[in-house]
Amino acid sequence: MTASTAVDDTTDQDRTPIQEMLRLANQYPMHTLQEVIDLIDRDIWHIEEPTNEQHALYSEINGRTALQKMQEDIDTFQAEFPLNAPARTPQWLASGLHICAPKVLDGQTLQQLIAHCDDLLHVQGTRPIEVFENPNILSKSDVMAITKAALNALPTALPEGSTPAILKKRTLLRRTFSPSQRPIQVGNANNQHWHQDSNPNFNDTPMLTLWIPLQNGSGETCPGIQIIDAPVSFFSVIHGDSSRGIHPILVDMFSDTKVVSIIASAGDCIVFNGLTFHQTSTLPTMTHHRDALLIRVIDAKAACLFGVNDPEQGLVPLV
Repeated sequence: MTASTAVDDTTDQDRTPIQEMLRLANQYPMHTLQEVIDLIDRDIWHIEEPTNEQHALYSEINGRTALQKMQEDIDTFQAEFPLNAPARTPQWLASGLHICAPKVLDGQTLQQLIAHCDDLLHVQGTRPIEVFENPNILSKSDVMAITKAALNALPTALPEGSTPAILKKRTLLRRTFSPSQRPIQVGNANNQHWHQDSNPNFNDTPMLTLWIPLQNGSGETCPGIQIIDAPVSFFSVIHGDSSRGIHPILVDMFSDTKVVSIIASAGDCIVFNGLTFHQTSTLPTMTHHRDALLIRVIDAKAACLFGVNDPEQGLVPLV
């Protein structure tokens, strides 16, 4: 069957945002791409809002035609970079693995960061705060010290020639509310489904994510984080941004794959690869929110692949 005639028997739980847009485009074949995007239920699928320029363009092109072409491009990309292919690039930490660098934040810093979260993130649904846009939150030297402590905890030294740098726009304070406070089904964008932190351009270029909870009980009494320990080699264009159905796919690819629920104490730093699938972990019994400091480390030589046009403004070099 072609995309325009196939019967979609998947459920909301199984579909990715692009698959849902394709379903809607097939249902309304005369809609523009922007009209299709406007139909997306934001309480179920989290997608970024188009810019003004994108909105103008999307309002001029047919949705089904554009999305079918996008699907063809996705299929071509993934055929070239299958998730279970042999790795082609040395990684700083193998995908699917994680380590814990204990107590990278002292008690005073923890309390200061929590106070900033209470001040800036107390309204449910507020987007994460960019730390480097708010220099009173944490100094550059403090962020560098935290990051270096995490890098020093890696099981092996970075390959010779690596130029690790902190990605400023991905150094964030985030508050995640428990399901009892803000259920996922009402559009809690901070309770994220399975995703990778890389992107199609950056792909398998080395990247590390540092996740530091600010409260105790993460993963037990307040939201935590889960990872899928599959050693994927590349970014998934279909599932990498948001997916609820990637786990069984990875089990088919890697038979021993399992979901790992990470238990961390306040101030501990969990480090994992930017290709590792991870998601917010919540339980119905959780009643408290959780704050976290997030730091992204990339190779400065490839910063342009992550939208950094001016490295002096967008990066903090670590070497």
